[in-house]
Amino acid sequence: MAASKLTNEEKLRRLIYVNNTDAKYVSGGPDKFLSFTKSKKDLLDELIKNSPNELLKIILSANDDKLVPYRATLYFLLACVLKSEEVTENVKPEVSAIVLKICKSDKEFFNFIKYVSVLKVNKKLPPTVNKTIRKFYDSKSPQDLANSFAKFTSYHSWSHKDLIKIGHVKSNTPLKNVVINYILFKKTNDKDGDSEAKNIVDVLKKSETLRKTKDHKVAVPIIAELKATINQVEPSLRKSAEVWNAVLPNMSLSEVLQTLPKLYKLGFLKKDTPTQALINETLTNVEKVKA
Repeated sequence: MAASKLTNEEKLRRLIYVNNTDAKYVSGGPDKFLSFTKSKKDLLDELIKNSPNELLKIILSANDDKLVPYRATLYFLLACVLKSEEVTENVKPEVSAIVLKICKSDKEFFNFIKYVSVLKVNKKLPPTVNKTIRKFYDSKSPQDLANSFAKFTSYHSWSHKDLIKIGHVKSNTPLKNVVINYILFKKTNDKDGDSEAKNIVDVLKKSETLRKTKDHKVAVPIIAELKATINQVEPSLRKSAEVWNAVLPNMSLSEVLQTLPKLYKLGFLKKDTPTQALINETLTNVEKVKA
């Protein structure tokens, strides 16, 4: 008996969950399988032309499903929709709205920008993407924007500075203007008596010190204050036990589990070491296990 033919909607779900339109799972990181092949192009073009609302509905519903292997797939597909010749001007704002709705972190948003830039046919990003960038930064409070910059300045070759310029992001408050000016020009107004502004600038400056210092004695107190992760420290300090002991309490359970092989190779998991105690504490922390 011949197998029943899959609908385009079923093929899209297969693409989201098994990374392929065929009946075989493709393992590996997103960049291994997220290529804009002819079969994917034809599938998406047909869905965009005939049932764009259903396409976006499927992507949106997958957002809350923890069984999706790679969330990057969702952003890749949304970038493909914007690239399609079949997409209409009415659908583009809906794509933008979904990107902003499902985005759970700055890195996820930068993933979307990465795929749009890879798929674009000319040097400039589409106007819809520029507007999406503007809305993304407009939604951030001054403190949120400062924290975003403190966590990382760039990702996938795109920086906050790049996107703020491309999106023509404007400040809607004097405090946010302080953050934007620092990101764009490293400009601070030392004469400003606003204590909140000074505190935010202090966070920005300390985050840059953390990225540059090679002295763990300087880094450790900043890590504690900013609740920084290992990716925020200068690379040479990523072999320091003191630095790892400072960042481990700031990491999620999944992040800690992913670092275990590295910590083992560095020799930090020996019996009765401070690092081992911190790992055990994370593994038995009810809140982190539930998260």
